This record gives sequence, C-alpha cells and structure tokens, in this order.
Amino acid sequence: MSAQDKMLNVASRLGLTTLKDMQGTTRMVYDSQTTAALTHTFFKGAAQRAFPLTNVGANGNQFQVNEALLVEKIGFFIPSAADGIAYGGLNDNSVKFSLVIGNKTVLKDITCEFGG
Repeated sequence: MSAQDKMLNVASRLGLTTLKDMQGTTRMVYDSQTTAALTHTFFKGAAQRAFPLTNVGANGNQFQVNEALLVEKIGFFIPSAADGIAYGGLNDNSVKFSLVIGNKTVLKDITCEFGG
C-alpha cells in the first residue's frame, strides 16, 4: 500500500470521502529563521515573512476544507547569510526536532545529523 493509499484510507475513515476525487499536488513547503537562537519554531508566523525566507504565502499554513498533508521528506539547511539565499560552508551539525501538525505531535524529539 502506497503512502497516498494510506492517506486516502485514513481520510475515508475520518469522513473526508471527496478527497479521493481531488487532484494531488506535490510541492516543497519551506520556512526559514534568521536569528541565531538555538530553538526555532518553523511555520509559526510564516505569513509575515517574505520570499525567499518562506514560500508559505499570505494564506499562512492553514488547511482549506478537504485538504490533506502527506509529509514525504523533512530537511534542514543552514544559510550562510541572514538573507536566506546563500548556502554553503556548513559544518557538522545535528538537529533535534518534533513535527506537530494541528495540535497533534506526529514525531517527537527526533535527531537528525548532517555534515557540510
């Protein structure tokens, strides 16, 4: 069973019966933080940030009626400048993250290590 089939199965059980009739769209959604803080909350207040720091846009990160989200990949990149454009010169780093969708924690305290 593919990831899409699993999502449709869950949607059907939740009563979202028209989701199967909609056309799927694949896109990369991203957000950036430009502070030197050690803890960041991405996508919160993203509607106030402009491209290229985020591509969420003025609608924010809210789902419309009959929309669903399938997370295929999560990536972390460290920009070399606060403008969010240039990337490079990365050192070895590790990220500890949790994925919260709505008010539900989907992944908690996951560690991701990467090198430059």
